Amino acid sequence: MKRIIVVTAAVSLWGGVALAKPTAGGDRDGALAGCPSAVPGATTIIENDVTGVILTVTSDDHQVTDEIQRRARLQEKPDRCPGVVAGTAVAVDEIPDGARLTVRAQSPAAVQALQQTTRARLRDLEAKR
Repeated sequence: MKRIIVVTAAVSLWGGVALAKPTAGGDRDGALAGCPSAVPGATTIIENDVTGVILTVTSDDHQVTDEIQRRARLQEKPDRCPGVVAGTAVAVDEIPDGARLTVRAQSPAAVQALQQTTRARLRDLEAKR
């Protein structure tokens, strides 16, 4: 199953995402609640692409895989999830052990920033685990 979602927003940005107040758990208003990379037990691999990034989020656990796929289908708006920022188009492919998200910048000038932001967000996410 493949879905392409264009993410555009006229919002106040902080590192490519809308500002929000932190919650007690350090998350910003639950911004990671729909993030496949934030599923406990998920592994995320980032590959640079000439137009953006490819995130492969997987698990060996069937329940974790189901949750990764469910959350991947929800990637419709900018949040703190790696790769999902304003000015991108997201294509989601379900794979047997998770999901592959191909995130493309809408302009060639934005590709490097998208790649850097994606890696920084994954590092931040992994540091919170």
